[in-house]
Amino acid sequence: MLIVVNSDLIPRSLSAAVMQAVNHYRNDRTFGSKIIAQAAYQIIATAALVETVAATAITVLSTLSLPFTKNYFNVSVEWLKSSSFAVVWSVFNFIINPFCYRVAEYESTAKIIASLWKFILFPSRS
Repeated sequence: MLIVVNSDLIPRSLSAAVMQAVNHYRNDRTFGSKIIAQAAYQIIATAALVETVAATAITVLSTLSLPFTKNYFNVSVEWLKSSSFAVVWSVFNFIINPFCYRVAEYESTAKIIASLWKFILFPSRS
C-alpha cells in the first residue's frame, strides 16, 4: 500500500510542529483551549528563538560541505526558515488568539496568509 503525504503539511522545525499541534488543539476545542494556547504561544516563541539560533549555527557549519554535496545545506536552510517563521507565527498568534475564531493550523497556510498580507479575512458578499 502506497501512502501519499502532502509535503507542504509537514513542518520543517520542531517549533513549527508544536505550533501546528497547539493550533489544532486550539481550533477544535472550547474557550479553555484558547487560554492554554495563549500560554503555549509564549513558550513556543522562546523555544523557536533558541531553535533558530541552533539552525543558524548548523546552516553556517553546513556550508563546509558545499564543495561535496548541497543536501546538508539545503536541509539546514529549510530548518532555519521554518524555525524563524515559527517565531513570527507564534507571536502573531499570541496577539490575535483572543479575537479569532480559528487560526492557521499549518505552517504552509500561515505562510500563504502572511505572504498575501491577508491577516484578517472578511467574508465577501455573495
